[in-house]
Amino acid sequence: MPPAAARRVPGALGRYVLVLDDGTEIYSPPRAGPLQGWVKPAAILVPEGDLAAIFDAVSEDVPVYIY
Repeated sequence: MPPAAARRVPGALGRYVLVLDDGTEIYSPPRAGPLQGWVKPAAILVPEGDLAAIFDAVSEDVPVYIY
């Protein structure tokens, strides 16, 4: 198996990614990489503009509720 650095694809989860305490990833659509056109299992895909609108307002101590 290649080393971790060789397995990373810059931008593979889009421009914005939020990782919740339980490991759930909320990410914007990637423009390149293996996940382009797919949704990662156990993750939430959000349009880039929507995620960009809240990205700077969410910090480590801000609870995130999904309805």
